[in-house]
Amino acid sequence: MNDILAQRLYSSGLLGQFEDPLEVIQNTVGIQSQEQVHAAEMGILLRSNDFHQEDLDDLYTSQKVVLAWANRWTLHLFDFKDWELLINARQDEHLPDSYFGGKKSEALEFLRLLKSEVKKFGEISKKKIIEMIEQELPDFDKKAYTHYGIMHRLVASGTAYIDPASPVNDRCFIYAADFKRDSSEKALEKLIPRYLSGFSPASIEDFVKWSGIKKTTVKPVWERLQIADISDSSRISDLSELIREKTILGSRFDSLMTGYLDKTWLVPEDKISTMWTKNGFLLAPIIYDGKLAGHWNYKISGKKIQFTSDIWGRHNSKQLEEKFEKIADKLKKVIS
Repeated sequence: MNDILAQRLYSSGLLGQFEDPLEVIQNTVGIQSQEQVHAAEMGILLRSNDFHQEDLDDLYTSQKVVLAWANRWTLHLFDFKDWELLINARQDEHLPDSYFGGKKSEALEFLRLLKSEVKKFGEISKKKIIEMIEQELPDFDKKAYTHYGIMHRLVASGTAYIDPASPVNDRCFIYAADFKRDSSEKALEKLIPRYLSGFSPASIEDFVKWSGIKKTTVKPVWERLQIADISDSSRISDLSELIREKTILGSRFDSLMTGYLDKTWLVPEDKISTMWTKNGFLLAPIIYDGKLAGHWNYKISGKKIQFTSDIWGRHNSKQLEEKFEKIADKLKKVIS
């Protein structure tokens, strides 16, 4: 039995110890979502004993949960204070200048104007930002990802975050009036223990991979905190027993696949190209008896949900069906 896998499943919440969706999001300091939040919401559902979409929607409406680029500059759902923590920790990290098509100085000058607009009106839509860019910077090459680079800088500066309930094709950026700036060093002192709580056992190399922060920046703080192996050896056998001959599902872009440098602790070498696709998707794992057995997906159409799976390892079909039934029940859908 893979003891490390058992501990990491427990740390990530996939053994089902959470009741509140906000606790799930806070546990791993954010849930990766990409443009659409469905993958993140599934990750939350799989870690919640009593999931209700309405509870998550309320967190969006109250802006207790926000959507933003932060660790690795990928989109995540965050508790507001955790987004603030990541932005402060990563304040010295930036997207490559190539995003600005050779006109970085003009882009940063425009960014100052954009920040003033957001602060003045409290929010701004993606379409409005693009209109402003095309008006103020008509010579920018649209193929140079300039729009993305500027919107990314807006969020990375702590000026605004994205409303996760806003339409995917016209995201709404909300002014972060309560954002409090702190030094990257102080933020790291808080962030490292938080990461270890949701990902242990893990190394400094794992943290660097997960956060996207340079090791030279992390190492002095890591050493000062005197980070040691915080796994509890007394419970390893108990945790291993919890996953023995049990089926456990992860979501697409699951923290199990984004939180560590080495992929082979979960995914065999010959399956890495399957689970990490060429177009950048991370497939949802099926784990049985402590080993990766395949991947799964789902499609929702109205009140119906359809599940598909690709299985290559030893598994339990009945347990997998029961897992799918539980997901359908939590989403209030009928399996087609």
